[in-house]
Amino acid sequence: MKTNFHAFALGLAGLVLPSLSSSAQAPATRTCASMEALAAHMAADPALAQRMRDIDNQALQYAAQSKGTAQRTMASVTIPVVVHVLYSTAAQNISDAQIASQITVLNEDYQKLNADVSKTPSAFAGLAANVNIAFTLAKRDPTGKATTGIERKSTTITSWGSDDRMKSTATGGLNAWNSSQYLNIWVCNLGEGLLGYAQFPGGGAASTDGVVILTNAFGRNGSAQAPFNQGRTATHEVGHWLNLRHIWGDASCGNDGVSDTPTQQAPNSGCPSFPKRSCGNTTSGDMFMNYMDYTDDRCMYMFSTGQSTRMNALFATGGARASLKTSLGGTPPGGPGPGGPTPGGPDDTQAPTTAVTGPSSASASFTATFTDADNVGVTNRFYQPLEWRTDEWRANRGNGFYNDNFGNAALHPDYVTGLDDWQGTWAETAAGTLRQSNTTATNTGLSTFLSQTAGGNAYVYNFAAKVNSTSGTRRFGLHLMASSNTLRERGNSYLVWFSLDQQTVSIIETVDNVLNARVSAPAVLTSGTFSDYKVLYDTSTGTIQVFQNNNLVASWTDTTPLTSGTYISLRTATADVEFDDLKVYKSRGASATITVGSANTNDVRTSGTPGAKIKSLVKDAANNWSAPGNLDVNITIAAARLATATPPSTAGATSVYPNPVMATDGQFTVGYSMAAAGEVTIELLDGQGTRLARMVRRQAAGTHQTTVPAQALAKQGLYFVKLTTPGGKSQLIQVLKN
Repeated sequence: MKTNFHAFALGLAGLVLPSLSSSAQAPATRTCASMEALAAHMAADPALAQRMRDIDNQALQYAAQSKGTAQRTMASVTIPVVVHVLYSTAAQNISDAQIASQITVLNEDYQKLNADVSKTPSAFAGLAANVNIAFTLAKRDPTGKATTGIERKSTTITSWGSDDRMKSTATGGLNAWNSSQYLNIWVCNLGEGLLGYAQFPGGGAASTDGVVILTNAFGRNGSAQAPFNQGRTATHEVGHWLNLRHIWGDASCGNDGVSDTPTQQAPNSGCPSFPKRSCGNTTSGDMFMNYMDYTDDRCMYMFSTGQSTRMNALFATGGARASLKTSLGGTPPGGPGPGGPTPGGPDDTQAPTTAVTGPSSASASFTATFTDADNVGVTNRFYQPLEWRTDEWRANRGNGFYNDNFGNAALHPDYVTGLDDWQGTWAETAAGTLRQSNTTATNTGLSTFLSQTAGGNAYVYNFAAKVNSTSGTRRFGLHLMASSNTLRERGNSYLVWFSLDQQTVSIIETVDNVLNARVSAPAVLTSGTFSDYKVLYDTSTGTIQVFQNNNLVASWTDTTPLTSGTYISLRTATADVEFDDLKVYKSRGASATITVGSANTNDVRTSGTPGAKIKSLVKDAANNWSAPGNLDVNITIAAARLATATPPSTAGATSVYPNPVMATDGQFTVGYSMAAAGEVTIELLDGQGTRLARMVRRQAAGTHQTTVPAQALAKQGLYFVKLTTPGGKSQLIQVLKN
């Protein structure tokens, strides 16, 4: 659906709401009072509408700059939950087990681990998203004391409404814990025929922020009653708390603020048959299995990618719920075990933190300063400067950094597929992932240039991967420090290799294009689920550490370590595999100089608002990883221009001038040299590798110039000139349009 719905939200304050009959039992059809509660809060607080507009604008900006990031498996945040149980009968005083079952459901549904996601119709299967959010019962209360995350209160109030009385001790309920550090869930005997309601981000006071659920619709055991006994009421209401609207937009053919959910006329109830069409959505029909519809628990089992992105925006820098990322509510006061953990030891689970500071804008090189903290101390520090290229964040591969979120329609031209029997079938998907779909190829490859050097450098190679194949030999991995992108085993390299059929992870060294297995360790690998993988390689010590979902699963030290590499290469064997968010960080100190300018050697070579993003990642001695720290910087570059108009003299070499190309330039020139007569092809590609223009010339041996109209570069950003000479040899030259 379209994403501008501010007018609709503001109009809610004037709605006449229907009265609902009181009932102590779960209603026959789903009912939610979140929008009614929002209307009441809007009427009481004139500033609320602007706050929510600001939050929605931040979500739109995050979505525009985060293409392809929504499918990562590692949770972007683990949210501490406190459950406030209010009861007037013994049956309403639900058990700890029933509460635990609800936390389990939230983790399954928000990480796409629910078994019934397999029921998603093929029309929507590519949109079903892992939201990357985890939940845990609080282990530390706001005063710093240990807690179970559950508090209970006996009350004489037999029925509660949507007026927030259960959220205050003054009105017979229980006060909220600090809502910037906890998700508050009140479980009580809701009347008015309600299953629950939630407060939107910015949608009310901090003292009322949270979710309310009917006792008989909470969790999936104990007092939970069909058809709402699978815990999906909380999944639905937490979706509101994370800024999602009802999928039909609370209006006939309305707007839910998300672009990949079909427009639908009204809420669906029960369990409709697919397809159920309305509002002209004849291609796919209603997405009635979405958690934000009104169907029964057993018939809802997915969030869309757009919904995932909208929720994750809350935890980005400046997001309305970003403070939850640093909450200590989920960490015991003394840590696990009697007397607490040994700091930095194997039972130390406290993650380090990292933050980046620097200028808000720059037109020249600047210093990024990093603030790292841990209960004992940070042992490994990494950073990654990114530059905004038209519609995505990329990095300078020549400086040892890499970033691709695979949010484009086509592979970038800097990738090289394997040769002959190890080529594979590689393509980017509509869901924003990279997929290798050939299940018979025993060795596929997709390589890209990346300068990896010694000099005390360590690198983190980070990616997400999911194996779609469910049987047979299923393997995938990554070559790092590779010397070749054409040799079958990548010349000299290290290969980190995951085997689902053997449930192992291996570290393999390739020496002179021969595989040499060095270590193998057990691993829990599951088809159909994305996992996060980090490979840390220290060129000084030769140590390789492999992490799955931030848990160390394998390590090995090479006594004669590789000190340079020219490529990284993804690899699969007889498996349909999807990859996402391929990133490479490099080691750093307490600060780093970020070089800015149009020269190819700079970290940031393009202007933008923002034009640079500096990311930080750290690890402690107990192998706990931080969440990434980020700094956005607006960049303005006064473009340096290539002055010479003389083509190169070296046979086969290529140059483009002026470069960058300015808006005032009528044309630019491609200069090249040919050792022998023949046909030369010049292609102009955009930043995603889409061909914009093609020229074929038959030339004699010697140096040549071909002019290209500057109008071919329609807007500012990064382009490529691809020159193919006789014999099929191709060269790729970057061109900037300012």
